[in-house]
This record gives sequence, C-alpha cells and structure tokens, in this order.
Amino acid sequence: MENKLQISGENLKEKLDNIDKQVSAFYGSKYGEAMEGVYIGQWHKGREITGMMGEGGSYRQLERDTNRNHGDLKKWHDLYKTYPDIEIFKHDYVKTKVEEAMFKWLEGQKKLYSPNPILEFPEGKYQVIYADPPWDVKAGPGWSSGEASRDLKYPTLSVKEIEEMPVESITGEDAHLYLWTINKYIEDAYKIARKWGFEPTCLLTWCKPPHGIGLGGTFVQTTEYLLFCRKGTLTSNKRIDTTWWEYKRGKHSVKPEEFRRMIEEVSPGKRIELFARERSEGWDVWGNEV
Repeated sequence: MENKLQISGENLKEKLDNIDKQVSAFYGSKYGEAMEGVYIGQWHKGREITGMMGEGGSYRQLERDTNRNHGDLKKWHDLYKTYPDIEIFKHDYVKTKVEEAMFKWLEGQKKLYSPNPILEFPEGKYQVIYADPPWDVKAGPGWSSGEASRDLKYPTLSVKEIEEMPVESITGEDAHLYLWTINKYIEDAYKIARKWGFEPTCLLTWCKPPHGIGLGGTFVQTTEYLLFCRKGTLTSNKRIDTTWWEYKRGKHSVKPEEFRRMIEEVSPGKRIELFARERSEGWDVWGNEV
C-alpha cells in the first residue's frame, strides 16, 4: 500500500489529510487490516513532518499550520526517526502492534460473548424509571488520532435484548420513563419505550462541547438524547422551559448529574435507575456495575 500512496498537497496540512484519505481507501474495514493501515499512514506522516523539521520548523508552528495536536505530531516524527526504513518498520513495529491489538480484541470478544450471570430484576412498582442502555456501538478513535474505532470496555446489548427487558413488570400504573439514546438508535428508542408500556412525548437533548474530529460521518456527533415518556396520568411537579442543555463532557458514556437532579424535580414517586454505575440517594439501582 505504501507504494500506492501519492503524497501530494501544497502544504503539510494537505499532505497529512491526503495520507489519511488514502489509508482509508487502500485498507479494508477488518480490524487487523485497519490497524495496519493506521500505522503505515503514521509512518508516512512522520516522514513528511521530519522533512519540515529539517527545514527549521517547530512543533508549535506545525500545530498551527496543520490543525493537528503536538502529541500526534511528535509521535509520528519520533516513529519515522526510529524506523526510517519502511520494511524494517513494518516487520519490527507494525506486525507486533497489530498482533497485540488483535489479541486484546479477541480477549474482549470472549469476555463480551461468554455467559454472564443474569441479574435478577427488582421487585415492586416504580413511578420513575431512568435508563441508560449499553447500546451496541464502538467507542470511536482517539480524538484527532486518525486511528480505527475502538471496542467498548463493557458488554453491549442489541436492540432486541433491550426491548425484551421486563421493564413493564416493575412499572406503576402511572409513571415516567427517561431513556437515554444516541443518534443511531433514536427510532429504536421510541419502539423500545412503547414495548415497555410507555408513550414517548418529548426528546430532550444534551449538547456536548465540540472536541475535535471523533465519532460521526459528515457531521461529528456532539449530542445525546433523553427520551421522556409517559404511562397513565402521573402529574409532573413542575414545567421546564427548554428541551436542550449544554453540559461539559465526563468519562465515556457517563451522563451529567444535572439530568438526574432535573428528573428528581420534575417526576414524583418511587425511583429506579437501570444500568446504573453507582448508587444515588433516593434511588433504587439495577446493573452489573453497582
């Protein structure tokens, strides 16, 4: 593939962008092949950066010129300086890295698909249900890294598995459901809510500050959604004057605590959080992380 690369562009930024595009075009979508392509692309970026550094460039100047971060530029530069010969680089570095990545990936698959103890569903009836299902998605690449998407560090569930959860069995006659979803699964979230015995009424939006080129296609995903649903005639404690909020990001998949506090203010009754990561005062919790 490295012989097929046509490094062109009027400046370093165009050359680096051109390398990324060609790597995506020449390499397949299989995990091992994609990883190999990423490393070969990094070597070529390092060669271009090394040429600029030899002409008196600095990392600070290259950051401004290429819109790439200092850490990536230095990593690629150091990679090329350590392995200036592409064949030695492929044999001594790429092969080892791909083998290590494949081993970790296979171990993750074994853990993901191995039998897991079934968590007993809680007893009783709840008026407020707050759920953040582990949707079947990738974690995405590191921000602005150009690398392949990563597997999540926790097991995920299919739409069918989420849909078949016995949520209706723990729901009171009058209740509110708050169901987190992402762009890919908005339509499925509506179907799941109805399967659980609720009627969707409003899609709330968490607006996350842009953070470089991450998940998404033409448009990078910077929003997540909380579907508000009703069953029966549970009266809300108050009205809220908006359907969107801008809160900072936390750890992967962790939702802002402000949403929990809003739910406590709006919806009365006995509360439970499904797929909870930690215990919260005033809430029952269910999930394999608590």
